[in-house]
Order: sequence, then structure tokens, then C-alpha cells
Amino acid sequence: LPELKSLNPTAGLDERGLSQAFVPGRNLLFLARAASFLAVSGEDMTLVCGANADDARGFPDCRHEFFRSAQETLGLALEGLVPHLYIATPWINTTKAQIVEWCARRPNALRDIRESVSCYHGTRCGQCDPCVLRAAAFTNRGLTDGDGSLVPMCGGDPGRDAAFTS
Repeated sequence: LPELKSLNPTAGLDERGLSQAFVPGRNLLFLARAASFLAVSGEDMTLVCGANADDARGFPDCRHEFFRSAQETLGLALEGLVPHLYIATPWINTTKAQIVEWCARRPNALRDIRESVSCYHGTRCGQCDPCVLRAAAFTNRGLTDGDGSLVPMCGGDPGRDAAFTS
């Protein structure tokens, strides 16, 4: 596996067709953690993941096959604890531009997406792949993406924290 520190999220796809920002197994870890946390309820569960068609190009764990397999595997892992586990991927066949189009018809959704951050650096850098795709999606729809200010974030990201203080 490559050293995670050497990954460059602005470099697009590598020679294998993987995003330079790909972190092996990331979505599997997120889904497993969420499922194990929710398994204590003993109820049916639906985990929702925002993977989309643009992400699927460079991230193997943002593709249909991955989510089908993860759902089956987690269902087996939690057998007897959870009656039914479902992983929903409502945007899986949708590009970022189509998501902005959908939001544009729903004022509350448009407000919410404008207040979100997709940036690998957490700062709306305008240079990384998600920032470039996001800007194109808004521009193609003739919309602006918020007011350009940083969006408060829960948790901690040293790069983002540094951007707030500089």
C-alpha cells in the first residue's frame, strides 16, 4: 500500500485508474463502524452513503459491486443481531452536476448543499478534484456555490483549523 502521506488529492487518477486520494478500504471501515454501532438496537437498519457516479471513476469503494458486497458481508457479520441491513446509495448513478440540478429544484436542498464542503483539504481550495467537479457542477447549472466562506465543521482537521486562523 502507498504511504498515505504521499497521496496527492489534486493529481486526478493514477496509472491504475485510482484517484490519487484513494484511501484503501475507507468506505468499508465507515460502513462497518456504523453497522456495529447500530447493531445494538436489534432493529432493521439502513446505512446511507453519498457515493456518486463521479466518485466511482477513481474510488473502487464507491461502486455498485462494492456496496452489494458490503451489504451482504455486513448482513452475515450481524446475523442474529439485526433482522435486515440495507446499504442505500441514492446518488450512485448520478453525477455531481445532476445532484446540483436536483437540489436546484428544491430550495432547502440547494441551501444545504451550498453549506456543505467536498474539499479534500476542508477549505474549498478550488484545486482538488472534488472542488473542481463541484465548481463545474454549479457553473453548468448557472448557480453560485454559497458565498465563498468556509463552512464550520464538526470534528477536527488541522488543515482546516489552520485555514480558520490564518
